[in-house]
Amino acid sequence: MDPRELDATSPDDLKKFYDAYYQPNNALLVVVGKISVADVKASADKWFGAIAKAAEPPRPAKAAEEPAQTARRREVVEPGQVGLTLVGWHVPPAKDKDSRALQLAALVLGAGDSSRLKQRLKTPDPKTKRPLAAEAGMDAILREDPGMAIALGAYLDPAQADAVEAAIFDEVAKLAATGPTADELRRAKNQVQSGFVFGLENAQGLGEAVGRSWILSGDASSLLRDADEVDKLSSADVQRVVKQYLSPDHATVVVIPPKAR
Repeated sequence: MDPRELDATSPDDLKKFYDAYYQPNNALLVVVGKISVADVKASADKWFGAIAKAAEPPRPAKAAEEPAQTARRREVVEPGQVGLTLVGWHVPPAKDKDSRALQLAALVLGAGDSSRLKQRLKTPDPKTKRPLAAEAGMDAILREDPGMAIALGAYLDPAQADAVEAAIFDEVAKLAATGPTADELRRAKNQVQSGFVFGLENAQGLGEAVGRSWILSGDASSLLRDADEVDKLSSADVQRVVKQYLSPDHATVVVIPPKAR
């Protein structure tokens, strides 16, 4: 959010937002533990039953659907302490069949020291002895509504900006051309599956997983199938979604130059 918009937000604005969305008919209740359904229903009725149902809250994402992007967008904004080049692409909702393959693509490109963007941008150049960027990464932000896949490179020298941007697009193009290797694919799947398992180590993690699954897919039990569905994906599946969603014409680039030192 623009700091000016934040400063202009009034207590009345906050109350209107709270009253619109923090209502029982816009809430999900997840209970984890050794307890019966009857006890949960009785407790929920005791503590929440008296709260009246509110009007259906506004859904801006559904009321104003964004048109398809057909050309690259690029904007250079005010300088920051650290230079950042961000490249974003529209991706479908989490419940879409392609979301899991896009998640694997983002992991191959930008998660962990062995990922392609980190290797490309953080490995020192043999000639200059300096890396192209101080940091790099990528994440697929999957939501109930359409989300984004965002790649980034962080740097201190303004002269690095163009090279960082070109490297991001080049690595995405390479993945679209050949798909991930067998080792890359297995490593990405292991990251998804281990994150799933570690997230269920305690009751809070299990409750969050159930709630997240319920919101994103509309099915609270879909988390029980997600790991298996990810394991079925092939290199060709990942290659296809990179070609389809992460093309240069669908990209939006934001450059935050580093301040002069």
